[in-house]
Amino acid sequence: MKKLIAEVGLWFIWVPFRRILCHLPLQLNYFIAHLFSRLAYLVLKRRREIVMEEITNLFGERIGEKEIQKIVKKSFDIFCKRQVENFLLGDLTKDKMDEMLSVEGIDNLEVALQKEKGVILLLSHFGSFLLPLPFLGNKEYNVIQVVGKPLVEGRDPIHKKLFERKKRELDKLPVQFIVTDRYLGPIIRTLKNNGIVVIAFDGRTGNKWIPVRLFNRTAQFSPGPFNLAIKTGATILPTFVVRERNNKHKIIFEPAMKLEVTDDKEETLKINTIKYAKIFERYILKYPCHFAMILYSIRNEAEKGLNRPLFVN
Repeated sequence: MKKLIAEVGLWFIWVPFRRILCHLPLQLNYFIAHLFSRLAYLVLKRRREIVMEEITNLFGERIGEKEIQKIVKKSFDIFCKRQVENFLLGDLTKDKMDEMLSVEGIDNLEVALQKEKGVILLLSHFGSFLLPLPFLGNKEYNVIQVVGKPLVEGRDPIHKKLFERKKRELDKLPVQFIVTDRYLGPIIRTLKNNGIVVIAFDGRTGNKWIPVRLFNRTAQFSPGPFNLAIKTGATILPTFVVRERNNKHKIIFEPAMKLEVTDDKEETLKINTIKYAKIFERYILKYPCHFAMILYSIRNEAEKGLNRPLFVN
């Protein structure tokens, strides 16, 4: 019965409720999402406990218990608001984008493109991480997003239907999505044509994994983006999305990452993976609520055998 209620709830949110939200002012959507987040925080006890446990394990004594509780509560708020934004993704016009976000470091992107070797925009599942896609697409940049294989096998019919709806929304975006377990020719061609390839640094897809110390834990990340950059000459641009207090987002294009290359390929990949992880760590420490709910999602998928865990300890 509990599973049936959850499935009906998902259908209600993604079909009739979503249609209502698409016609409401953005700030009213955020207010509704905030109310849902408070309810979710109270009702979803297991999720709340796991997020708190993950944050505690990650930071150790760096953050006190009261601060961790604030982070967890805020993570529910950010999660619900991000879901509302996901509902609107396919309908985001240039005017709506201007209302939702500001940009810092766009000159870093322009300088990288001037090298005419292409750009690897290295995101992470941090904050409203999908927003750079409609922003860049609406600015008429040549963009493709590398994604993992969809986690739909073994799912119930409602989840599969909802996945199809989500895919239709993403297909409206002015970007192309490439699944990593298929032919990678479009990725190479995009970089050769001085386009932008978007990859998630903390994605759970890859053939090789490098253990990296992330605060109190050991995480595993794929060195694939750095291998691709070295082979093609493309520039790696660390990119993050930060939600500000007024719910407006800031897309931050960090300065281009200077890759360190040694005579040992494995050592080269390890050095640069660790180097990027330090940048990622800086953002997590400053905005832990932007990543807290992702820790839950990755752990939940790993426990169900759907994906590789983030941490090895």
